[in-house]
Amino acid sequence: MKIITRIKMPLLLPMLSLLFMILLTFTLFMSYEYSKQATADVNTFSLAKMRHSYQNTLFTFDHIRSFGVSTYQDTAISYWLITDQRDPLSDADAFNAASRFASLQPFIHSIYLVNTKTRKIIDTSTSLQDFNTFQDQGIIRKILEERPSYISYFNHTVGNESFIGMIMPNTQSTNSGYLVILLNKDQLQKFLLQNEDTVGLQINITDKNKQLMLGESISNVELTDNYYQVPDKPFQPIAYSLGKDQRKISSAELPIEKWIMHFVVDESYLTQNIDSFKQKLAFWCIVLMILMLLLFVWSSRRTLSPFRKLSEELQNKLGLHSIQQSGADADIIRSGFTYLMDSLQDMNHSLKDYRHIAKEEFLRQWLLQGTKLEGNIRNEVSPLLACEHLYLAILRVETYKYFVDTYNYNSRKLLKYAMGNIAQEIFHEADYTCESVDMGSDHIVLLLGARDFTENRSQPDMKEFLENVGIKIEKWLQIRTSLALSSTLSIQDNLRQSYQDVYELSLLKFFNGENKIYCDADLEESFQQEQIYPDQSALNELIQAIKQNDAERSTALLDRLLVQLKHISYSECLFQLQMIVYSLYKAFNKVTTMKDSVLEEFRTDRFSSLAEAQTWIEQEIFSIMESLSQNQISGRKGELVQEIIEYVQDHLQDPLLSTDIIADHLGFSSSYLRHLFKEATGVTLADFILLQRIEQVKYLLVNTEDTLAVIASKTGFQTRSHFFSAFKKATGCTPSQYRNEFVKE
Repeated sequence: MKIITRIKMPLLLPMLSLLFMILLTFTLFMSYEYSKQATADVNTFSLAKMRHSYQNTLFTFDHIRSFGVSTYQDTAISYWLITDQRDPLSDADAFNAASRFASLQPFIHSIYLVNTKTRKIIDTSTSLQDFNTFQDQGIIRKILEERPSYISYFNHTVGNESFIGMIMPNTQSTNSGYLVILLNKDQLQKFLLQNEDTVGLQINITDKNKQLMLGESISNVELTDNYYQVPDKPFQPIAYSLGKDQRKISSAELPIEKWIMHFVVDESYLTQNIDSFKQKLAFWCIVLMILMLLLFVWSSRRTLSPFRKLSEELQNKLGLHSIQQSGADADIIRSGFTYLMDSLQDMNHSLKDYRHIAKEEFLRQWLLQGTKLEGNIRNEVSPLLACEHLYLAILRVETYKYFVDTYNYNSRKLLKYAMGNIAQEIFHEADYTCESVDMGSDHIVLLLGARDFTENRSQPDMKEFLENVGIKIEKWLQIRTSLALSSTLSIQDNLRQSYQDVYELSLLKFFNGENKIYCDADLEESFQQEQIYPDQSALNELIQAIKQNDAERSTALLDRLLVQLKHISYSECLFQLQMIVYSLYKAFNKVTTMKDSVLEEFRTDRFSSLAEAQTWIEQEIFSIMESLSQNQISGRKGELVQEIIEYVQDHLQDPLLSTDIIADHLGFSSSYLRHLFKEATGVTLADFILLQRIEQVKYLLVNTEDTLAVIASKTGFQTRSHFFSAFKKATGCTPSQYRNEFVKE
């Protein structure tokens, strides 16, 4: 062994030296190629940046010019600029139009409308002013002294602020009106020049008089002389040395007022990172080569038998037959450890408990589809499925929008998971089976089960425990909830309908504010509560006065209705106003198109006083009077209207009955049928369908013994709440009260 070592060592040093020289040469060559390619890329990027900035500048100023023409062509603005009369309404219209246009562009600081005939000026940032009192006297002098006759851009200073102005005279020969747009230089520079985005590239714009329009000025005198030299070709660079710094100046002429766009590229700054990186690359490559050579020398002096033995053991025990025997021992060992780590990771994944996720998804599908999974697996998913009866409860988060705005998605999931855990702990202590299901919106569902459920004994207990759940959630999680509980359900029942009904119960707290556990009996009871309505006699007289087109009497009756609202609370006053406006629109068949927008008007604090609201209602009354006088229809369309009526009467039981379905049946457009039916009957088609359903409900209540649920289904109502609320609004009583009253008679 010593003899072999003595023979090989003299040959090893020349081989190592040759290898070192080859690697060093390769490293220097790669550094040089990288530097050359990086410099070319920087130059290409700079040229692309220049062309992009140039095209973007052309487009932006052309767009601003077009925007100015569009602004000037506005009817209110063009009229105000040429008129020689002072009209407050015309002033207001022109100011509003100019303000609207000023808000459409981020570059616009303000818009001036200058009328030299009336010597008035409208400033969108202030208001209407006289020439003498206007704060920007410079623009007035420019207009009066120069009388510009074409669209032009110019530098303009107001106080300590500098702007780019665009002036546009009117098209008439008198040039009595001018549109002036002041552009914010800071916004234009950020958008057009973007000097801060590309370090080492400076972009400026000067006018034909070499006055700086946008960008930062060049302070160096020698550089300035080269700065204003415009090459024959756009973007043709002019090289210039400033000490050790190498710079290139490229320019291109803008058609805008013969402006010049300059690009100053500091090549030394752009390439300094390249040179630094090249040096680092060469240094670390040399270090790496030295380390590799040292490692090679060290490993050559060590025996590899332990590694070979370890690789053989890994192959035998782990069965790594894909690695050839001739492969490197290090590769075999690395593959063996990779195999062991992958196996361990797969084992950990396989041991994770996914039963909770599977259980929750199973219960969620049970609620949404109404049918549960059959077979042996159902008892393994949840012990709840072994119960004969169960309850369904809903915990709905109040002010859910605030809840969503306050917490992100993961926090909301965690909080709802905590709500379910609180409920499960409370019910498990009472020996009930409880499963919580997050439905992904504003509520979670509790499925409660026991083997010995009886309705008389268990529901009061359930209410007590559920109330305790709400108290604990509010105390520990600071979340207020609305709670609703179903009656006793069989395990074989379709839970989808029950889930929808209980969720509807959980919404009742929003209307009456009572903090309790809501059950089935509360739904109809909520519609039997006494509600506050306006003075019906005065309201009826007001409707008659409107029909008679008596404006003076209508105003007096409206005063009579609203005088009583001055001494009640704001919430009650708001309700009274909503009822009055709703009744007016309903009386004149505007409910389907105007009801939602009217109620939203009063919810958004639009009116600062009751008098202001009264003025708005008066305007709506006058609008109704005007529309009543135009309500005419020809007799030849009566046959089509009769077909619509017959179709509605034959399909009342269809909950999907709508104007679109009727239009498809008759072969007309929906908008035409709505207009035709409204003209012929004075009632909207949607209201007519609802009124026909109410009449059918009245007949079935008196002449049959069907339950309320069956009657609602026969008359096309989709939900019980809609059935109760629609009947209560139309008749003033609930369906049960109506049946009891007329059956007794």
